[in-house]
Amino acid sequence: MKAGHDESITPSSTIRYSITGKAAHSRIKPLLPSNWIDCSSLYNDNDHSSSSNDAEEDAPTTTAIEGTMHTDKKDDCTKSRTPALDFLWENAPRHATKQIRDGALCYSHLPNGIEILDDKWVLSRLLFTDKLMDAKEYTSRRSIDPNNHDGQEAAVLNSICFRGRRGLRSLYERLRGNNAVVSMKEQVNSPHKIRVVLVDLDPNYNAKNQKWNTGQNFIPRNLWVIKDANSNGYGGVWIMNMDLPPDRQTLLKEDQSPLGNNENCRYVAQEYVCSPVLYQGKKCHVRVYAVVMSGSKNIAYVHRKCFLHVANKKFESVAHCNVFDPAVHITNCCANSHDPEAFAGEIVADLQLAPEDHVQERRENGQNGVVPLKEYYPSIAASVQLLMRNAMQFIQGGEQNNGFEYLGLDFILSHKDGQPVAYLLEVNCPPSQDTATGLKHAEDLHDEVLKDLMDMWVIPCVEYGSASLEAQLGEREGQYGWYCVYNDNETRDSTKDKLFILPSKAALVNKIRWGMFERRMKKKDEEMIEFVLNRKLGLKESGPSAADISNFARTQFPYFSTDNERKSFIFLENAGGSQVPSQVINRMVESLSHRHRSVIGQKSKEDAKRVTMTLLGGSERRHEVFFGMNASSLFESLARLYVNSGFLRENDNVILASENHSANVAPWVDAATRTGAHLRWWILQNSSIAKKYVTSSDIEKLLCPNTRLVCLSHSSNVLGCVRDIRAICHQVREKCPRSHIIIDGVAAAPHVFPAVDNLGVDWYVVSYHKIFGPHMGAVIGRICALSDIWNTEGYQDQLTKILEVGTLNYEACNGIVGLGQYFSSLASFDSGIAMKKNEELLPGDNPVQFQDSFVSDLSEKLVIKAYERIHETEIECLEYVKHSLSRNKMVYLIEDGSHNLPIMSFVHKNIPSKEIVDHCSRNHIMIRCGSFLTTDIFRKELNLDEHCCKEDQGIVRASFCHYNTLEEAEAFIATLHKIKGW
Repeated sequence: MKAGHDESITPSSTIRYSITGKAAHSRIKPLLPSNWIDCSSLYNDNDHSSSSNDAEEDAPTTTAIEGTMHTDKKDDCTKSRTPALDFLWENAPRHATKQIRDGALCYSHLPNGIEILDDKWVLSRLLFTDKLMDAKEYTSRRSIDPNNHDGQEAAVLNSICFRGRRGLRSLYERLRGNNAVVSMKEQVNSPHKIRVVLVDLDPNYNAKNQKWNTGQNFIPRNLWVIKDANSNGYGGVWIMNMDLPPDRQTLLKEDQSPLGNNENCRYVAQEYVCSPVLYQGKKCHVRVYAVVMSGSKNIAYVHRKCFLHVANKKFESVAHCNVFDPAVHITNCCANSHDPEAFAGEIVADLQLAPEDHVQERRENGQNGVVPLKEYYPSIAASVQLLMRNAMQFIQGGEQNNGFEYLGLDFILSHKDGQPVAYLLEVNCPPSQDTATGLKHAEDLHDEVLKDLMDMWVIPCVEYGSASLEAQLGEREGQYGWYCVYNDNETRDSTKDKLFILPSKAALVNKIRWGMFERRMKKKDEEMIEFVLNRKLGLKESGPSAADISNFARTQFPYFSTDNERKSFIFLENAGGSQVPSQVINRMVESLSHRHRSVIGQKSKEDAKRVTMTLLGGSERRHEVFFGMNASSLFESLARLYVNSGFLRENDNVILASENHSANVAPWVDAATRTGAHLRWWILQNSSIAKKYVTSSDIEKLLCPNTRLVCLSHSSNVLGCVRDIRAICHQVREKCPRSHIIIDGVAAAPHVFPAVDNLGVDWYVVSYHKIFGPHMGAVIGRICALSDIWNTEGYQDQLTKILEVGTLNYEACNGIVGLGQYFSSLASFDSGIAMKKNEELLPGDNPVQFQDSFVSDLSEKLVIKAYERIHETEIECLEYVKHSLSRNKMVYLIEDGSHNLPIMSFVHKNIPSKEIVDHCSRNHIMIRCGSFLTTDIFRKELNLDEHCCKEDQGIVRASFCHYNTLEEAEAFIATLHKIKGW
């Protein structure tokens, strides 16, 4: 009698079972009650065929099995060649056992379970929505939002299905250079070094010396693992760098590609984890054991014991990856066991063992001990939960025979935004019953996991029924080593009169259901391939051109249509303040015309905050929005908040970037002075210009346990270079988890989608008059950061009073709502209709009105689309002007590494900056010169004295945005060439 069983129920007097597969039989049989009758020989004899899953495990011989049967029960099993079975274990369902498994009390599979859960292609489908998106959205889309496990979302790698080499070509075209995947800081020559510290699970391994620098000063984010979906084990796996040119892509070459010529062959591309958790300096993955059961409820459990599987060679940088070294990247035991000197074996780990318990565990188990992985358990549990939620509709119907699926899940561990995460790579269903090493500790772990499975589910189901068992499952969490991670909470009618569908029939229904879903997905895949290939070949129009976009934008801005004289002006001072579309103006006029502070005003404020959350890419669950007069006032309020709350204290460190605008410098200098904190400067290049400060061009060298605030710019208002804030945040969280990160997004937000939730920053500040909106500043903050600062009840109201001083400008709030409408229009207009009706448009009109569908609802998808169109127009102007200026040896172009924003700053060796500006102004071109409120350190770093005339009049800046045209860029360059001595 097992603990926790209902003793009022008497188990059946005769229980028969069958186990197919030699390894499974030898391992599971000793775990079952000795009075159960082993009929395995009969069922293996009845079916001489075997599935591919059984090919490596020959069925046990009749003689061997009968020799182990109890003599007093043997006759019961041999009276009939096909007696009814109570428990049936098969590595894969067989046709010969269909009727028998339908009548079993417990069966080792769910209807259609293997086809769904043991398939790389299906796994990729299950972890993502089936909505067809365009090229860039396809790679940046989010996974289905699961019910969080312990408050943590599932960490899901981008994963894309494709067929044949033609599908890979399409995938390559849409991923190459995609900013949704590739870091925006691809500054090959940038002195700002971004490094990743790789965490090692072995506490004795010197992880501090394993700081990984790619040598190119950026983290590669466009590496993908290409998997043959039909391949088992470690074969059919390649790594592909999507940023390499076509002539360096072996997989795309017909004469060299291992993919073959079958265009229907299925493959899966999975994003490569560039910063994996290591074990003794080597890449590793975790084999986790799980089980999903079907009774009166669908339930899934994860076992606490697991294995680490480790690569044979030390992990190396993958920045220049074009040659795939299996010994570095492959962690499969079967692949690595051929080299006994390098092979690490199967290392035991525990998902319920915390690092602080590791010392005692090592004493008890010897020097190697058990690797503690408790910090990764919430992420693993969330991934299993997500998988079950999405897979259950295709594997349902196993109630009658208490079906279950025993799973081996492979996870790769990493860190995201400073938090431990586990990415699900693939699922084995069921996992092999053979160990790769045969070592005692590995054999013992396999036995322990399976014994716990038998004791928790199989034996109680057979002897007492699942209804009695499930009533007690919640009370026995972890009793057998299994921990519940999924419960659908939809208890079915479990009365004796309830008739369940036969599992074999349920399997057919599930296959049909999946087939219908897969056909829809296959059609969408093919549409995506055609779209990408046709766009590249120029066979059909894929959307509005850059000229279409800028022409449409100009119809929305009154500045460009007020009068004929104004139309001749070229406005290139957008970095100082952009023009405003009619949607914003009309909303502000509407607010001024119908003022009602407590009703209309409050509604405008709430709407503006929702629009801001979407425009900046925040999450309503994780962020709060606050408004202020401008960005400068918000930085001042934030600095006072950190001082008055006591968060910033004496001897704390504040890191500032030399390229910061003074608005993101002066408040923090004052805060450091008031608290006794120390300033550290992240500079462009190491030199003697700032000896009185602690400086470095490598931000990692500035980080230390005392670092409390890191105040940077998403982009400088002079350099036109976007920083990889996400990578920097990861680096800061790794080394200084107590730090808060404050980002100035004023210069970047008009041109790139901030994606604040993805960046992982604590505060992100913008100024709307730079983003085509009213004069108002906004800051979006992480809720957990707010609670760090003001950890008292009602802290959000207190912070609102501090950050939002006085009555807000409700007219400006309404203008922000209008800005959301403009972004929606920019993302949605149809170029054909827009150009056809262009002469009929009035300022503020939306061409979509001719389609009877005015776009008013803002979504993140529309915002991303709008920013893509903004980039498409700006890149033409940027490339033309940069190329033209760089060809003039008398012009010093001020930049730092990759120049990816349309902000061109320069000085001329002989012509004073003001003379250049005045000349352009006389020709109706608006640009500006000055210091642009940069820091003294930054101006000294630029060393302008060597590059410009003696009469120092500052930097000349010409800044474009999406309503500027290529013709205007050409006119600007032509005007410069008219200056004497240019």
